[in-house]
Amino acid sequence: MSSYVGQDFDRLDDCLRLKVKGETVAKIGDIAVWSAGYITVGSAATGLKIAGTFAEDVDTTGIADGALFRGYVGPLVNVPKLDKLFWFDNATGGDAIVQADCGVKPAYIDGARKVTDTTTSRSLAGDIIKLSADALKVCVAIKPYGAA
Repeated sequence: MSSYVGQDFDRLDDCLRLKVKGETVAKIGDIAVWSAGYITVGSAATGLKIAGTFAEDVDTTGIADGALFRGYVGPLVNVPKLDKLFWFDNATGGDAIVQADCGVKPAYIDGARKVTDTTTSRSLAGDIIKLSADALKVCVAIKPYGAA
């Protein structure tokens, strides 16, 4: 995403620049969540709300919550305007999403790039749409920001 660097804008297509939480380290494609009013990387925890995915690498080590990121208000985050499909890694073992979950159960955040159907100590990611042929990836529909 180097084409974004040095450009002066807060929005590009489905991306928004959002204030980021300090001590956040994320890669392009990692799950971006709201935590205490700031964007951070997804993790297996409750109380988080998915915002989308990071559209650029982020490292705010040693930076305070909400501080400028590379001279901007924050990093670019892919924020869906309509239900948008994202592919994430499937959890493993008993936490793995299976074909019978598709279209029936919601997916929950299980890490920076991983989802599960297990609700315990996790936050909602979106609706499970389908699995890859090898079941290692899960297609999840994320609702637009602010949608119930």
